[in-house]
Amino acid sequence: MATNRTIQSRYRNISITTFIILALSFAYYFFIYVNNKESQFNDKAFRIIENVGQNIEKKYNNYSGIVENAMDHLIKYKNNSIKTANTEELRKEFDSISVPGELNIIKFKFIEKSDRNIIITDSKRTTLKGDSITIDLKTKSYTIQVRYKINILLQNTLRRDFFQEYLLFSNTEVFYSDIPVEKLIKVKLDSIFKKEEGELSNPFHSTDRVELEFENKPQIMYVRPVSLSDSTNIYVGGIIEKQYYRQQAYSLGTNTSIVLVVLLMLLILSLPFVKIYLIDGNE
Repeated sequence: MATNRTIQSRYRNISITTFIILALSFAYYFFIYVNNKESQFNDKAFRIIENVGQNIEKKYNNYSGIVENAMDHLIKYKNNSIKTANTEELRKEFDSISVPGELNIIKFKFIEKSDRNIIITDSKRTTLKGDSITIDLKTKSYTIQVRYKINILLQNTLRRDFFQEYLLFSNTEVFYSDIPVEKLIKVKLDSIFKKEEGELSNPFHSTDRVELEFENKPQIMYVRPVSLSDSTNIYVGGIIEKQYYRQQAYSLGTNTSIVLVVLLMLLILSLPFVKIYLIDGNE
């Protein structure tokens, strides 16, 4: 009887030990490993959308600087030829100094010296409407309005190898979208911008994450504010499916897989020793 109790005790100890090891393994996987993977994925997504936002702003500032530098050059070296120039003639002057053709001149006015007695403060105003950006420059020598398409800022800027779709939007309008319009209607901006006393608020002061749903699938959008307008808060958002996010969070990395294989091999190799442990001393 004592021998049977001893064997039963050994079986019980092995069962309890096995259960504890499995419980700790599952707890580590779900509460530590998966959380770490989610944090790593979120950090990568935030870094990418941060870089995308910075590149968009750099392109925007570059286009604004091109217009200012081009006008400074023409005022200095071709003052007489642009005094009476209309928008088409000024565009030709722009072409002669390699100003990108996508910058369309909407209005231009040269200010004669006789009119410069009026105090004019240099100013630059940017507005977004529809799919275009309009820049209004005003100096003591000229006023000019230039317009170009928003998607120019996004060319070779969006990381298509990570995010599946992108949005460029404010709290009232969508300026660019990879989602077809009929689907976009279902993505109400109210679901992105929280309401405070009936008014849409602005929750995004830096990179942030928000969950959406379209095509009957939950999506995750990583958002970053971009400085493209003087009067409106503009945001760029990179979208991925939540299912893909979960797959990445629950997937096992190469190193983890190697460790599990090694542990499994050690378990198999330890089976003869377990059998010896369970053998009765009289056997």
